Amino acid sequence: MCFAIAGKAQGSDVSVQKKNTGYSILNDTVKAVKDSMTFEQRVEMINRMKRKADTKLLRYVAGITGGLCDANECSYMVELTFAYYPLTYAGISCGIEWNDNYGDRPLMERYEDDEYDPKRVIKINLTPGLAFRTPTLWLSKRRTAGLMLHCEPGLCITPFYNDRVSFTEIKDAQGVGHPASYEDELYGNATIRTVSNHGGKWLAWRIKSALTFRSGDVFLSLGWLTSDFNIENGRNNIRYTKGKRYNGIEKYKHTNTLFASITGQF
Repeated sequence: MCFAIAGKAQGSDVSVQKKNTGYSILNDTVKAVKDSMTFEQRVEMINRMKRKADTKLLRYVAGITGGLCDANECSYMVELTFAYYPLTYAGISCGIEWNDNYGDRPLMERYEDDEYDPKRVIKINLTPGLAFRTPTLWLSKRRTAGLMLHCEPGLCITPFYNDRVSFTEIKDAQGVGHPASYEDELYGNATIRTVSNHGGKWLAWRIKSALTFRSGDVFLSLGWLTSDFNIENGRNNIRYTKGKRYNGIEKYKHTNTLFASITGQF
């Protein structure tokens, strides 16, 4: 009985010794490989590992977008954007957009602080949606720059969608008011009237697509945005007399926007 136990214990020691010897051989092999690497090879390995970490797509992206819009009237937009990618190439996005037609004036022309222009329309929109991106097509072996495609289908929500407009009018012989001309205002025959819109459009769809240049964690994009949002949607039912629309637009066009953006991931 004692011989059997001793034999078993001795067998266990041999097994452990063989196992430890196996680990020792493996560690010695790894150490030998490391020792055989030159200094330059080690630096290259470290740089390769660093590049792999730097080229990884992260979950959070934020940036700013600016664009020129074309519909019934020209306007410009500025949008602050944020996206979250729970999956590498798919996520959700949201943004807040400022849209301004600048009253049909040149963009370089300045407005005075107290100046009122009834033709000027400003809209603030919320833009939730989905976010999709493609893998990076690297332009060099060192992966310092690459190209991607982005697409964000979503919604355009306008919280304050019914406009109020103040304009000058003149009444005819029957007492019916009509928008005043410059001559009427000049001779002092005009009065100021304020009317409100009703039944404005507050919800629209939009699709935002872009070609993106990537360098590290910075993304520069040039793209196209199309939507059935129209900056004049909040004036579709402003009527001044006999059912006539104040702005006179019968058909609202879709808005197409050429934009550029800069974003960063973190």
